[in-house]
Amino acid sequence: AGLKQRILRIFAEFKQRYDVMKIHHELNLELQPLQLRCSPRRISRLMKKLDIHSVTVNKWKAASASK
Repeated sequence: AGLKQRILRIFAEFKQRYDVMKIHHELNLELQPLQLRCSPRRISRLMKKLDIHSVTVNKWKAASASK
């Protein structure tokens, strides 16, 4: 339960842009003083249970093939 709350807090703190690997990095930095670790796969499973995913933005692309 505590891990889910931490994931939600990190996800909200970074404006829903962080994916599993970035959340994994932030979470492990936070858990390091407690001598705990968490795998990316576990974070992925918890994010699916919480029904959250990172927001992806498509890069700008010209509508026509103008030279």
